[in-house]
Amino acid sequence: MKLTLTETTWDRSLERRWDLSDAEPVLTHPLYPTVEFIPVDLRVWWQVSSGRWPSSCRSHAWPAKDKDRDHTFASWDSSGGGYPAAMPEWVRELAKEVRADLDTNRTTPDTGTADFWGYGLDRRWILEEAAPVADRQGRAFVPVDLDISWNYYPDRPERDHRYSIYAHSAGRSDRSTAQWGGTRAWHDTYLPGWIRDLADAQYEELAATAKASTEVRNAA
Repeated sequence: MKLTLTETTWDRSLERRWDLSDAEPVLTHPLYPTVEFIPVDLRVWWQVSSGRWPSSCRSHAWPAKDKDRDHTFASWDSSGGGYPAAMPEWVRELAKEVRADLDTNRTTPDTGTADFWGYGLDRRWILEEAAPVADRQGRAFVPVDLDISWNYYPDRPERDHRYSIYAHSAGRSDRSTAQWGGTRAWHDTYLPGWIRDLADAQYEELAATAKASTEVRNAA
């Protein structure tokens, strides 16, 4: 079997969560009836990537902790480094702080109640003469490409470090797909051994990079 690596994408993310008091009012998500509320829970998530979408931001606010979170909330999403026009200025300023800290790999003291860092590594290969794999219906096919994606979170247990893997056959309209998912603590029982070896090696590389980055940040 021959594997040709065609694409490698690294990403880093930072989610910051605030417990708010006396915040300015915001409006609910546009898909729900318009309601103005004072948020007490704010979360801003930024991701930067070496892939085709270099940066993205998601921000959410809720009027209470763990209460009606699916129907009463505010949300602002953007990609490419900008901010949506509907995002309140005070939320935008906090989002800019999160982005600055992500870019410089640091946690600014006293800016948020909690920071959650994440790291990702995605690799894609072209396969030649690969061993057959099976889709979820048990139908075997010979894959011609493979995509392995890992997420790593320094402050979470290994069971939260997740992967997703896809393999496809040749063709277009009749293309077959195999999919596997798991964690560092639990592998998909149907994952072929040769793919598992690739996934394990990729995880070790990602974990080493994430741990080194965390050590630099903690030492600052």
